[in-house]
Parts: sequence; structure tokens; C-alpha cells
Amino acid sequence: MAAGGLKGAVCLITGGAGALGRAIGAALRGDGAEVVLADLVFSDAPAQGELHLDVTDAAAWDRAIAAMEARFGRLDVLVNAAGILGAPGGTGLAGFDPAAFRAVQRVNVEGTVLGCAAAMPLMRRGGQGSIVNLASIAAITPTPNALAYGASKAAVVQLTRSLAIQGAPDRIRCNVILPGPIESGPDGMMASSFAQRVERGDAPDMDTAREAMIARVPMGRLGTPEDIAYAALYLASPGAGFVTGSLLVVAGGIDL
Repeated sequence: MAAGGLKGAVCLITGGAGALGRAIGAALRGDGAEVVLADLVFSDAPAQGELHLDVTDAAAWDRAIAAMEARFGRLDVLVNAAGILGAPGGTGLAGFDPAAFRAVQRVNVEGTVLGCAAAMPLMRRGGQGSIVNLASIAAITPTPNALAYGASKAAVVQLTRSLAIQGAPDRIRCNVILPGPIESGPDGMMASSFAQRVERGDAPDMDTAREAMIARVPMGRLGTPEDIAYAALYLASPGAGFVTGSLLVVAGGIDL
């Protein structure tokens, strides 16, 4: 794949304030793309290249896509990176909390569906597009202590493959990345997972929880946001022009 394959492409990335969103944005910009990062935490008057977006709000999605069309005239790439792990109350059947379970589905599944539904008409008018959804290795492995999260990411995989069929006649590709354990800083999802393990009594402290996770990875390390960013860059680029409906596992062999 030649560098600069995304030169001039217009890209929107949700979860843009998080480590993965920022890394994906940097990778796409480095390949020449025009990138807008969208996130709920950005203000209503965000900085250049940022967009305030609640992915669970259909009207907000319509406004975001309209803003992209008004500014750039098109949308070439959508990366749905927004997601949450969820509160401990929705993780297992013991003390199951339906509201906590639904909250995870609303962000991880409904937020992804709404984004695809809002973006695809603009991509269709432009004659092509690439949607990259972020799921998780949890989509294809048991998650007894994270039922809500695992179920949501499995739904994202199924959704992606179905949308790939719908988008193919209009040259809209739709693929999904399944990250393994990614080290994304003290405020990231992996740190939250370690904290929940300590809270459940599965590990005495955060360091032990981290070491136990690393021990499960055949490659002997946690992933980095850049590992996911380069996967997203490939799927977004013309170099993946015949790739749609695919699951790209980036997990250091943990699923093998």
C-alpha cells in the first residue's frame, strides 16, 4: 500500500478524545487525509478539527454529517471508535442490572448503527466510502464478567457484515477491527477493566491485573493505540479496495 493513499480523503472519527480515536486520527492525517474527531466531551464550540457528538442521538448524527457535507462536500471514511466498557453492575448475571446493560448497548451498538445510517447516504452520493467499526476480541471469546460489553461487540460484528452487503453495490466498504487488550492510559478502557478485576477480587492490585493480562497474550505485551490505528488506516485506504465484511483481529494472538 503506497503512503499517501488517503490524500485529500475526508474522514470522521468518533471517540476522538480517547487514545484510540486520537491515534487513528493521527495515522489518517499522516497519510494525507482531512480528519475530524468527534466526541461527547468536546464542547459545543470545539477546536479546529473537532466536533461535539453524542453518538446515541440520531439528530446529533444528522447535524454532524450535515456539517461534514457543508464543510467538505463529501465523506469518504467513517471510523466508529466510540465505546464504553460499562459499569460493574451490568457485567454478570449475579446482581444483573438491566439499565447498566442497556446503557452499554446504547453507546456501542446503537451509536454505531446511527453513525452508519447517517453517513451512508452521503457516501452513496459521493460514489464510494469506507466504514471502519471497532468491536473487540470480546466479540468472539467468552466474557462471563463483562456480558454487556461482549454482547455489544458481537452485535457490532454482525452489524458490520450485514452493512457490507448493503453497501457493496454503492462501493461502500464496511469492515470491523477486533482489538485485544490495548494499553490506552490511566483513563482508558483497559485501566477500567483492571480496576473492575481488583474490585471483584480477581487481582490484589492493578499491577497484578495487568501482569495477568500480559501473561495471556502470546506476543507477551499489551497492544498500543498505534497497533489499532494502522489497522484502521489499512481498512480505510484504497489499498483495501476489495476488502469488505472482514474481521481484522489485532490481539497479539490472544484468540488463538
